Amino acid sequence: MQSLSEAIPLYAELAIALAGFTGVAAAFAGRERAFRPTELTRLQGVLGTSAAVLSGCLAFYSTKGLGLTERASQSVVALVSLFVTIYLLAVVIPFAWRSRGDPDSTAGPGALAMVTTIMSGAAFAYVLAATPWVGPGLILVAFSVQLLLGLWLFVRLLTRPN
Repeated sequence: MQSLSEAIPLYAELAIALAGFTGVAAAFAGRERAFRPTELTRLQGVLGTSAAVLSGCLAFYSTKGLGLTERASQSVVALVSLFVTIYLLAVVIPFAWRSRGDPDSTAGPGALAMVTTIMSGAAFAYVLAATPWVGPGLILVAFSVQLLLGLWLFVRLLTRPN
């Protein structure tokens, strides 16, 4: 298995690339950036999942720079990524559920339920990864799931009318 030290650079690059492409797509939306609620939710979802992964990666580099052990760094990474994921669960996802009833919304209940479940699972994985008896593999799984979810939201942002 790959150690957290070996995997963090790859995940940081992937998170930055996903956020960067999203920024370019948002810039092409026009100067007024008048996003509909569903588009705004997808945009926040992509950037939020990237931010959860990137913030964990930056936390890892910070803790290693401070001389913390790999185990202590893993706990900090999990807690920092959990904090961003909780924001998504507490703010972005409820907004998405409320916006589902808008007349021009293309977000269905199945997609919203899937996103809610995946984000809740990632949060639970971060909670477990912060404990001393769980290895770094759970963080890498949560990172991977969040990046794949962000990629899926990015595709929906580009291919759906709203």
